[in-house]
Amino acid sequence: SIIAVVDMVAIYIPMPHDQPEARQENIYENACAKLMLTDGICSISSNIPTIYSYEADAYEADASEVNVDPESLAYIIYTSGSTGTPKGVEIAHGSAVNTIDDIIERFNICEDDRAIGISALDFDLSVFDLFGMLSAGGSLAIIPDEKRKEPEYWKMLIDEHNITVWNTV
Repeated sequence: SIIAVVDMVAIYIPMPHDQPEARQENIYENACAKLMLTDGICSISSNIPTIYSYEADAYEADASEVNVDPESLAYIIYTSGSTGTPKGVEIAHGSAVNTIDDIIERFNICEDDRAIGISALDFDLSVFDLFGMLSAGGSLAIIPDEKRKEPEYWKMLIDEHNITVWNTV
């Protein structure tokens, strides 16, 4: 779904399911969100128009070249909010691409590589996992949220998919 949002030249704001409703509302208001894409698990009763992910599954990405202003926003990730109020960190397309290109070159990531997506989508490292691996022609094994804290599951994915790239803090 995030790939569809980026392909539509929109800004994505990942929101974990375990966030309190008040925090979610605060983030959506602060970001001036106009549309919410959800898997149906989202618990907020927002006035924001909603698309459910099964509706978005029918989306077909346009394979033609997309011209995006490098200074335009790609995504906003909200911090934990040490002051009690989450703050949005805005990342432009150019900044994300610079990081992705540097990592691909530095570690010689290519179409033969496979990564495991340890990081949740609301954490910056997920940007390389998703967009870096795919732009290098590699593959990504995604860990479902409910398995994110289960190293045994990670090990199973590593063995099953012959993981060659590990991207974590």
